Amino acid sequence: MNKLIILILLFLFSLYSSFLILTTAAVFNSDTSLSLLAHQFINGHISLAPTKELPLGDISFFNNRFYLYFGPFASIALMPFVFIFGKTFPQVFLGIASMAISLSAIYFITKSFKFEKLASLWLAVFYVFSTVLFSASLINISAYLVQALGASLVLVSLYFYISKKNPLSAGIFLGLAVLTRFILILAVIFFIVEFLQKRLKPRQLVLLFSPVVIALLILGTYNFVRFDSFLETGYKYASAYKTYPQSLNLEHGLFNISHLPANLYTFFIKPPAPVLENPKGFFLQFPYLKADPWGMAIWFTSPLFLMLIFKFKKYSFLYDIKKSS
Repeated sequence: MNKLIILILLFLFSLYSSFLILTTAAVFNSDTSLSLLAHQFINGHISLAPTKELPLGDISFFNNRFYLYFGPFASIALMPFVFIFGKTFPQVFLGIASMAISLSAIYFITKSFKFEKLASLWLAVFYVFSTVLFSASLINISAYLVQALGASLVLVSLYFYISKKNPLSAGIFLGLAVLTRFILILAVIFFIVEFLQKRLKPRQLVLLFSPVVIALLILGTYNFVRFDSFLETGYKYASAYKTYPQSLNLEHGLFNISHLPANLYTFFIKPPAPVLENPKGFFLQFPYLKADPWGMAIWFTSPLFLMLIFKFKKYSFLYDIKKSS
């Protein structure tokens, strides 16, 4: 009962934090590009109408037209809501729905591995509210919301594969994830490994990959219609990189492997940033530490992952999760 009370309190705190983010930070309510594109889809267009509402960072400009450089599924998912409520429908609800889907998927996936119910709930809550998924789902920036939706679709794909043993349904949701953010095609590596481990039969692999191939054909056609290339998603024509560079890193190329050391440092080592009284000195002032906008190591943002290294027997509810697996 004590463990359940702690879980409920954490969940309520997370909901309260969500409410604060959504109501107090006006900048999070400004992006409407996914809803605007959904409105364009309804009217038979795939480009965005030029308005002052377009965010500079997520827009590509090609042949005098504006495009989002993401896949189309996020806006397709918003179409029914935009049709009913109009193009001002808050697209951040896409992120909130993604959190709910991810939480449910994690719970049922872990239950299929015979986890105790409370352990499954803890892992689901930790995944949604103690990882970058939380901020990506609530900060109303199209790039974040698309990633949150794509992650939830991959989890649903894993649910159908692991819990339901349904490769076709798993492939459909994996295909939708690819249509949301192309980089999620890397998720197929998991299923290839499953096949090599002989946990997937050739017929099942074909069933699983068929929707993914169809999704790739749709995405390629979508890209060709927009940018005259099946492989170009629009990053090459992103307006922000030409008129409003946010970082000198862009001088080294957008996808250059030379960025790898900085990314690895950020992911594994980088601590929170100090709150300095004066940038020219080193005197800390309250609250002393803050989240670094360039990112922080996963051990700081998601301490649950420390369980991969240590057994926290002292914290019995965490150890129970590990033990039940």
